[in-house]
Amino acid sequence: MIQWKGDNLKEVIDFTGKDRNFDKWFKSFEEYEQYVQKHNGIFKLFNADGSHYEIPVGAWIVKTPDGYNVASKAIFRKKSAWSESDEEMLKFWNLYYEHKVGDMPNKDVVETLENFNSWLRTLKERYT
Repeated sequence: MIQWKGDNLKEVIDFTGKDRNFDKWFKSFEEYEQYVQKHNGIFKLFNADGSHYEIPVGAWIVKTPDGYNVASKAIFRKKSAWSESDEEMLKFWNLYYEHKVGDMPNKDVVETLENFNSWLRTLKERYT
């Protein structure tokens, strides 16, 4: 068991372990420390599905016998349904909206517009 005190990030990470995406998100431990400080000292415990728990300063974290980390106080945050393909659709829209698709063959523009329209319809289903 360890208490998140706000100034013992290294010890807490050593206890809980890093998320599998840690090295993708942060270039260094120092960058991670700055991130935590800028976000009110909130420590995050991630689940395999991408959801996470926000652990405030003062909370205790216990490791269960089966290896799970459980906090005495936390706010659960559901994983966003937003994906990388959503980002690609936004990039296309920005190009299309700014009339910069002239380099794309018309067939590609039409196909991507059809995909874009389909993507727009799925947003309502995912977010309502």
